[in-house]
Amino acid sequence: MPSKDVSDVGEVAEANEQLEVILPDEEHRTDFLRLMSQLTVDDEALVVLKGHLIVEEKLDEIIEAFVFHPEQLEAARLSFAQKVVIARSLSLDEHENTVWDLILKLNTLRNRLAHSLDGTARDRAMEVLRVSYSREFGGKPPEETDVIFLTSVATLSLGFLGSFLKEVKSAQEVLKCD
Repeated sequence: MPSKDVSDVGEVAEANEQLEVILPDEEHRTDFLRLMSQLTVDDEALVVLKGHLIVEEKLDEIIEAFVFHPEQLEAARLSFAQKVVIARSLSLDEHENTVWDLILKLNTLRNRLAHSLDGTARDRAMEVLRVSYSREFGGKPPEETDVIFLTSVATLSLGFLGSFLKEVKSAQEVLKCD
């Protein structure tokens, strides 16, 4: 009776033969296998991508609160970094707050995830984000898991931007003319 390992080797060989039939070109097979290797569940990437998306929505809300026709902004196709700069420039007294830099570092990490499969670049961006985050909290390096850490970064960013938006809306109510 063959051992489980021999059976697994046979199954792999059979799968490779089937793949050769489906994708006869070796380069295509290599690309396909590379793609399949990237399709693992990556909780950290999910938190970064979804957190970044929600932060971007909050930036859009802030910018739109200052314009009369926000639908006109769509044609500008503003990048995330441009939205951060615009929102920051609209801040009366929080334009020097270091959370803005943290938000930009979150964007850098998101871009590394979205535009590169290079784990080293991702790790570097994560470390830069950790250093920036620790400065925000008195130099203590975060000791959480990556998922908890990234959730904390997104939550801090959203809280900061949410407070900013609340102040904008309060000011608009005061200035509203009847």
